[in-house]
Amino acid sequence: MKKYKLYKSGKILVTGLFIAGLVALTGISNANADVTDTTQTNVAVVATQADKATTTISSSTDDNKNVTTTDNSGIKNSLSKADTENGVAKTEVDKDSQKQETVSQAKQDTENTVTNKSEDTQVADNNKSQSSETTKAQETKSTLTDNSTDNSAKQESTNEFDVTKKPNSSVSEQSVARSKVKVAQQPIKNGWVNENGRQLYYDNGRIVVGEKKIDNAWYNFDSAGKYSTGLTNLATKTVFYDNNGQMHYGYLKTDNTYMYFDTRDGHAVTGERYYGNHQMEYYGQDFKQVRNAYVRTGNTYYFIGQYGDAVTGERYYDNYKMEYYGQDFKQVRNNYVRTGNTYYFIGQYGDAVTGERYYDNHKMEYYGQDFKQVRNNYVHTGNTYYFIGQYGDAVTGLRVYGNQPNQVEYYDKNNFKQVRNADINENGKNYHFGGNGDLIIADKPAYFSQLDWRWGNHRFNDYTMAQAGCVPTSVAMVLNGSYGIRVSPDDVRNVMNIISTNSFGATGQDLINATRYYGHTANIVNTVEQTVQLLQQGVPVIHFVGVGGGITHAIVTYGYNNGATQVFDPYNQAYFNGWYNVNYIASRISRDSGDWNAGRPVFAIM
Repeated sequence: MKKYKLYKSGKILVTGLFIAGLVALTGISNANADVTDTTQTNVAVVATQADKATTTISSSTDDNKNVTTTDNSGIKNSLSKADTENGVAKTEVDKDSQKQETVSQAKQDTENTVTNKSEDTQVADNNKSQSSETTKAQETKSTLTDNSTDNSAKQESTNEFDVTKKPNSSVSEQSVARSKVKVAQQPIKNGWVNENGRQLYYDNGRIVVGEKKIDNAWYNFDSAGKYSTGLTNLATKTVFYDNNGQMHYGYLKTDNTYMYFDTRDGHAVTGERYYGNHQMEYYGQDFKQVRNAYVRTGNTYYFIGQYGDAVTGERYYDNYKMEYYGQDFKQVRNNYVRTGNTYYFIGQYGDAVTGERYYDNHKMEYYGQDFKQVRNNYVHTGNTYYFIGQYGDAVTGLRVYGNQPNQVEYYDKNNFKQVRNADINENGKNYHFGGNGDLIIADKPAYFSQLDWRWGNHRFNDYTMAQAGCVPTSVAMVLNGSYGIRVSPDDVRNVMNIISTNSFGATGQDLINATRYYGHTANIVNTVEQTVQLLQQGVPVIHFVGVGGGITHAIVTYGYNNGATQVFDPYNQAYFNGWYNVNYIASRISRDSGDWNAGRPVFAIM
């Protein structure tokens, strides 16, 4: 009875175990597939719930003697006789449902792939355990079915169902290939990428944000990865990126103005920029180059020309004004400027001074309309005269010039003006200055008449003084009145009778010889202009003039006022009396050859 039952049960058990082994093999092949990421994704091995089920079967029958088997991994499995029979029956009934459950569970486990290394290790260990359990089940089947099965057959069975090794059959290879699931992943992005019309730059899969040097050019990317263009404020500087996003260096023309970006780090330049052979530009806080305008930094001024360079030297502007800029490009203010032998003075507002400039302890300088300081020369403004010395200061007091005794001037100590037609007392001595500013060394001539009874009938050459004594009488008026020599016309007549060579009257040479006899000179005057100058200086001038009927006559002129001079006529003022225009007198000059024997018949007595 027991034999039949054992045989029958064993037969059923062997058949059931064979079918269960095929189902288990299919489940393991489909579920225990490796999931491989071609982009270096972690590898995970997933086991089905069916594989995780225990392979130890127990029985509640009296025949509960356990059968212990060991798989290739060394794990022991215990089976009792009764449990085996019950297990076969259960396997036959649940075969279809278990297969479906195994496939479903394998699919779910595959989707929940574990990428963690520790979990991979755990899954691998589970697979190893499951393989051992499958092997144990197969060994149990082989033992119960055919005791003649040798160890080599047992090993083949183990190798056939060991999922830790590569399957040998083509069926197993196709089953494993179908179970592999590839996870789709995009390749890691690097470099420039066009995304929706925007150029983005990736570095190891990440969008670059901020400054980045790419192919020797600097870029700047905003928080969305878009590269900057135009003026851009960075953390420590302002720069310019062109339309391609590359940082710009050097000059940049925009909106009819210029900017300059440093050639080292690209920052927009502000303030002074020195370049080239001592040249300077200026850029405002808006980074624009200043042109044709002033620049002020503190108390310093610059002027930037029309081409962007700072001006040096003279700058003329507006209605003939001048400024001056030094070699350091700074505008000179309230200071002297010297260029060669020329001096300027620049006022407190930057304009060159013209006219009088008073400074220090009552000193004066004078600057012409060309802004140059006058030195060692006269200055004439209206009816006022100044003389500026060799160091640029206006002269005061007596000024001696030339070799003549009358070449003395006087400049007022209060207003620097030259004294004219006035008397000055200097150091207890009186001086009289004429209309031209020169010292008058001769006073007004004394008047004598050649017809005076005291000498009128006295003989002069072949005639009398009354007839031909105009020259000795004129010389006597000048020597006596102007120079204080106590002589009369009769005294001069006696001298000229000795030295004169003419039989009627006296010639020009006779006048020169007689004047020299008394220690003075008679200088020939060649032009009307010289005559005017001498008269302005207070020098008496004797003219030989024609008075009609072929008669020539000598007269004395003295002083000058508004083109006229006072005439002293020795012929009892019969021909001239009072003030006459100098040009009129010049038109009456004698044509007698004897009067011209020393040169022109006009003589300055000094």
